[in-house]
Amino acid sequence: NYESTERVERLLNTKMTTIGKLFGDAVISDMAIVGYGLYIQDGPTMGVLFEAKNLGLHKSSFAQERLATLEKIEPEGGKLREEPIDGTTDSFLSAPDQSVRSFMVIAEPYLFVTSSRELARRFIEVQKTNESLAQLPAFRFARLMMPIEHDYDVFAYFSSEFFQNLVSPKYQ
Repeated sequence: NYESTERVERLLNTKMTTIGKLFGDAVISDMAIVGYGLYIQDGPTMGVLFEAKNLGLHKSSFAQERLATLEKIEPEGGKLREEPIDGTTDSFLSAPDQSVRSFMVIAEPYLFVTSSRELARRFIEVQKTNESLAQLPAFRFARLMMPIEHDYDVFAYFSSEFFQNLVSPKYQ
């Protein structure tokens, strides 16, 4: 598996903790994994979107994790700084070798963690314009076939644009 889980956890600075397992439903109402390319071995352009029930608690937990990671990577040149993106100020945690590359963007009730400045920018754009994947007819049809009321453990949707990107010269 090429240590894919560990690689993504380190890259985004996200990890399922014991507290998360015990109290996750009290803090998070929903989550989604999004991305332009999920080539885990090569460094994915991906993010995890959380819809928080308790944004303050969720944000605080992430901030503590980011500070703990900074302590570990700072001796090798790691940084945690505020990063301006599209009129907002967001948190960016990084290691010089890019093994950690984590933007954290907050727009209530959402907390978005991504490896990509472009995905962070796109998240902010969606908050401003409300033009999201959920507006696409194909996504709405998929949701019609698999309604949220059925309480599926996992709902996966990959747009045709996602697959077109994967085979485009930009990703080859």
